[in-house]
Amino acid sequence: MPAALPSDTQQVYDFFVQNGYTPAQASGLVGNFIQESGLNPEISNTTSGAEGLAQWLGSRQQPGLITGNVGTDLENQLRYVLTELRGSESSSGAALAQATTPSQAASVVFSDYERAGDSSLGTREQYAQEVYQTFGSSTPQTTSILSPIGKVGSDIAGGVGDVLGGIGGTAANAAGNLGGSSIVGDLGNIGTGISDIGQALNPANWLKNGVELVGILGGVALVVLAMWRAAPDKTKQNVGQAAELAPLAAA
Repeated sequence: MPAALPSDTQQVYDFFVQNGYTPAQASGLVGNFIQESGLNPEISNTTSGAEGLAQWLGSRQQPGLITGNVGTDLENQLRYVLTELRGSESSSGAALAQATTPSQAASVVFSDYERAGDSSLGTREQYAQEVYQTFGSSTPQTTSILSPIGKVGSDIAGGVGDVLGGIGGTAANAAGNLGGSSIVGDLGNIGTGISDIGQALNPANWLKNGVELVGILGGVALVVLAMWRAAPDKTKQNVGQAAELAPLAAA
């Protein structure tokens, strides 16, 4: 029988549910990560070199995932899992999307995403089932026709946000090194805004936290601001002239 669930279990479970995964699928992910790391984002395997929540190895390790700040590292590593499942590990993500029970989800994550190659599947399935029994029944659910729309919106916006966030982070560093600012550097903020929009589009979040209208408008404002900053001066001048002439035309 597996040990008691780690203290961060609900936080990790909620993160995946809020990002579009069903309670069963979220439980399968969490069950595997409990087996891998005990949900400790700072843990490293001194023998294999594996590190972090999912015990990443080799080319799947990324700089900055372990900084010593447990809370920040956990959040960043959870977002990195999403980035992989939507990108380099999209085949694993597609297989996980077909899982309907905690055991199925745990098996998919074990064989496709973790590729652990050991005999721990049974323990992972037990963890997944325990997570599901503990938190799954209390997960806000909706049968609204908007559910699939929100799921698609969440996935698309979240994926775009991840891509823009990554590009923007690199570009922002480059811009900072040059001593100036750039529209490309704003992509990091735009990506964050779009990711927030994606989470708000998920109906599960409507029931749990309510629609955060201010966050959506803020994300849209970032996009508009960035587009305005990127516009040539001539375009800005034309817009200003049009605004001045509009009252005259109405009169």
